[in-house]
Amino acid sequence: MKKSTVVSKISQPYAEALFELAQANSLVESISQDLNFLSNSFENDTQLNQFLTSPTFQGIEKKEAIKKLFSDKIHPFTINFISLLLDKNRISNFYEIAEKFQELVLKTNKVLLAKVITAVEFSTEQKKMVGDMIAKQTGASKVDLEFQINSRLIGGFVIYIGSQVIDASLISQIFRIRNSFNI
Repeated sequence: MKKSTVVSKISQPYAEALFELAQANSLVESISQDLNFLSNSFENDTQLNQFLTSPTFQGIEKKEAIKKLFSDKIHPFTINFISLLLDKNRISNFYEIAEKFQELVLKTNKVLLAKVITAVEFSTEQKKMVGDMIAKQTGASKVDLEFQINSRLIGGFVIYIGSQVIDASLISQIFRIRNSFNI
Protein backbone atom coordinates (compact mmCIF):
# COMPACT_ATOMS: atom_id res chain seq x y z
CA MET A 1 0.00 0.00 0.00
CA LYS A 2 1.31 3.38 -0.90
CA LYS A 3 0.47 6.65 0.71
CA SER A 4 -0.92 8.92 -1.94
CA THR A 5 -1.08 12.68 -1.78
CA VAL A 6 -3.90 12.78 -4.29
CA VAL A 7 -7.18 11.52 -2.91
CA SER A 8 -8.77 9.38 -5.57
CA LYS A 9 -12.43 9.39 -6.46
CA ILE A 10 -12.50 5.75 -5.37
CA SER A 11 -11.52 6.46 -1.76
CA GLN A 12 -14.14 9.07 -0.93
CA PRO A 13 -17.23 6.81 -1.25
CA TYR A 14 -15.58 4.08 0.84
CA ALA A 15 -14.68 6.59 3.55
CA GLU A 16 -18.19 8.06 3.53
CA ALA A 17 -19.82 4.63 3.71
CA LEU A 18 -17.61 3.59 6.62
CA PHE A 19 -18.27 6.90 8.37
CA GLU A 20 -22.05 6.56 7.97
CA LEU A 21 -21.89 3.00 9.32
CA ALA A 22 -19.74 4.17 12.23
CA GLN A 23 -22.15 7.03 13.03
CA ALA A 24 -25.21 4.78 12.84
CA ASN A 25 -23.63 2.38 15.33
CA SER A 26 -22.00 5.02 17.59
CA LEU A 27 -18.56 3.70 16.68
CA VAL A 28 -16.92 6.75 15.10
CA GLU A 29 -14.26 7.11 17.80
CA SER A 30 -13.55 3.37 17.92
CA ILE A 31 -13.20 3.00 14.15
CA SER A 32 -11.13 6.18 13.97
CA GLN A 33 -8.70 4.69 16.49
CA ASP A 34 -8.72 1.38 14.61
CA LEU A 35 -7.81 3.09 11.33
CA ASN A 36 -4.96 4.95 13.01
CA PHE A 37 -3.75 1.70 14.58
CA LEU A 38 -3.94 -0.15 11.25
CA SER A 39 -2.20 2.68 9.39
CA ASN A 40 0.69 2.50 11.84
CA SER A 41 0.73 -1.30 11.71
CA PHE A 42 0.77 -1.43 7.91
CA GLU A 43 3.39 1.31 7.76
CA ASN A 44 5.71 -0.33 10.29
CA ASP A 45 5.36 -3.92 9.05
CA THR A 46 6.63 -4.03 5.48
CA GLN A 47 6.08 -7.80 5.25
CA LEU A 48 2.42 -7.43 6.15
CA ASN A 49 2.09 -4.56 3.69
CA GLN A 50 3.67 -6.62 0.90
CA PHE A 51 1.52 -9.65 1.77
CA LEU A 52 -1.72 -7.64 1.61
CA THR A 53 -0.89 -6.04 -1.73
CA SER A 54 0.64 -9.14 -3.34
CA PRO A 55 -1.40 -10.74 -6.14
CA THR A 56 0.26 -14.06 -5.27
CA PHE A 57 -1.94 -14.63 -2.22
CA GLN A 58 -5.70 -15.17 -2.34
CA GLY A 59 -8.12 -12.77 -0.70
CA ILE A 60 -9.25 -15.49 1.71
CA GLU A 61 -5.67 -15.92 2.95
CA LYS A 62 -5.32 -12.18 3.45
CA LYS A 63 -8.63 -11.93 5.30
CA GLU A 64 -7.69 -14.81 7.59
CA ALA A 65 -4.35 -13.14 8.33
CA ILE A 66 -6.09 -9.85 9.19
CA LYS A 67 -8.52 -11.65 11.50
CA LYS A 68 -5.73 -13.61 13.17
CA LEU A 69 -3.51 -10.56 13.66
CA PHE A 70 -6.09 -7.95 14.61
CA SER A 71 -9.36 -9.53 15.82
CA ASP A 72 -8.45 -8.92 19.46
CA LYS A 73 -7.20 -5.39 18.76
CA ILE A 74 -9.82 -3.73 16.55
CA HIS A 75 -13.61 -3.69 16.26
CA PRO A 76 -15.29 -6.37 14.09
CA PHE A 77 -16.76 -3.61 11.86
CA THR A 78 -13.22 -2.52 11.03
CA ILE A 79 -12.18 -6.12 10.32
CA ASN A 80 -15.19 -6.47 7.99
CA PHE A 81 -14.31 -3.21 6.28
CA ILE A 82 -10.73 -4.36 5.63
CA SER A 83 -12.16 -7.65 4.31
CA LEU A 84 -14.38 -5.66 1.95
CA LEU A 85 -11.36 -3.70 0.68
CA LEU A 86 -9.57 -7.00 0.08
CA ASP A 87 -12.60 -8.45 -1.75
CA LYS A 88 -12.86 -5.38 -3.98
CA ASN A 89 -9.08 -5.18 -4.54
CA ARG A 90 -9.04 -1.73 -2.92
CA ILE A 91 -6.60 -2.40 -0.09
CA SER A 92 -4.08 -0.22 -1.94
CA ASN A 93 -6.46 2.69 -1.25
CA PHE A 94 -6.47 2.05 2.50
CA TYR A 95 -4.36 5.10 3.47
CA GLU A 96 -6.48 7.46 1.37
CA ILE A 97 -9.69 6.00 2.77
CA ALA A 98 -8.40 6.26 6.34
CA GLU A 99 -7.33 9.86 5.71
CA LYS A 100 -10.73 10.80 4.25
CA PHE A 101 -12.48 9.09 7.18
CA GLN A 102 -10.43 11.14 9.66
CA GLU A 103 -11.28 14.32 7.72
CA LEU A 104 -14.99 13.45 8.01
CA VAL A 105 -14.58 12.94 11.76
CA LEU A 106 -12.88 16.32 12.13
CA LYS A 107 -15.44 18.07 9.93
CA THR A 108 -18.34 16.58 11.89
CA ASN A 109 -16.73 17.66 15.16
CA LYS A 110 -16.05 21.13 13.68
CA VAL A 111 -12.32 20.63 14.12
CA LEU A 112 -10.19 22.48 11.61
CA LEU A 113 -6.67 21.45 10.62
CA ALA A 114 -4.27 24.27 9.86
CA LYS A 115 -0.58 24.30 9.02
CA VAL A 116 1.31 27.39 10.15
CA ILE A 117 4.78 28.12 8.81
CA THR A 118 6.70 30.78 10.70
CA ALA A 119 10.10 32.40 10.34
CA VAL A 120 10.88 31.85 14.02
CA GLU A 121 9.50 29.65 16.80
CA PHE A 122 6.21 31.03 18.12
CA SER A 123 5.63 31.18 21.84
CA THR A 124 2.76 29.23 23.37
CA GLU A 125 0.85 32.49 23.69
CA GLN A 126 1.39 33.37 20.02
CA LYS A 127 0.31 29.88 18.95
CA LYS A 128 -2.87 30.24 21.00
CA MET A 129 -3.56 33.67 19.43
CA VAL A 130 -3.19 32.20 15.92
CA GLY A 131 -5.51 29.30 16.81
CA ASP A 132 -8.09 31.66 18.31
CA MET A 133 -7.92 33.94 15.26
CA ILE A 134 -8.45 31.00 12.88
CA ALA A 135 -11.33 29.64 14.98
CA LYS A 136 -13.01 33.05 15.01
CA GLN A 137 -12.60 33.55 11.25
CA THR A 138 -13.79 30.07 10.30
CA GLY A 139 -16.36 29.33 12.99
CA ALA A 140 -14.56 26.11 13.93
CA SER A 141 -15.11 24.91 17.47
CA LYS A 142 -11.54 23.64 17.64
CA VAL A 143 -8.42 24.24 15.58
CA ASP A 144 -5.57 21.73 15.42
CA LEU A 145 -2.39 23.54 14.45
CA GLU A 146 0.77 22.09 12.99
CA PHE A 147 3.71 24.50 13.23
CA GLN A 148 6.83 24.46 11.06
CA ILE A 149 9.73 26.87 10.92
CA ASN A 150 11.11 28.23 7.66
CA SER A 151 13.68 30.98 8.15
CA ARG A 152 13.41 31.95 4.45
CA LEU A 153 10.15 33.73 5.32
CA ILE A 154 12.34 36.33 7.11
CA GLY A 155 9.40 37.29 9.32
CA GLY A 156 5.67 36.74 9.67
CA PHE A 157 3.86 33.52 8.81
CA VAL A 158 1.96 31.53 6.20
CA ILE A 159 -1.20 29.62 7.15
CA TYR A 160 -2.60 26.72 5.12
CA ILE A 161 -6.21 25.75 5.81
CA GLY A 162 -7.25 23.15 3.26
CA SER A 163 -6.76 24.82 -0.11
CA GLN A 164 -6.77 28.34 1.37
CA VAL A 165 -3.44 30.13 1.93
CA ILE A 166 -2.98 33.20 4.12
CA ASP A 167 0.46 34.64 3.43
CA ALA A 168 1.56 37.27 5.94
CA SER A 169 5.27 36.64 5.49
CA LEU A 170 7.85 39.36 5.07
CA ILE A 171 9.38 37.66 2.04
CA SER A 172 6.07 37.73 0.15
CA GLN A 173 5.62 41.43 1.01
CA ILE A 174 9.12 42.13 -0.32
CA PHE A 175 8.26 40.28 -3.56
CA ARG A 176 5.02 42.25 -3.93
CA ILE A 177 6.85 45.56 -3.48
CA ARG A 178 9.58 44.49 -5.88
CA ASN A 179 6.98 43.48 -8.48
CA SER A 180 5.12 46.78 -8.09
CA PHE A 181 8.33 48.64 -8.99
CA ASN A 182 9.09 46.15 -11.78
CA ILE A 183 12.55 45.52 -10.34
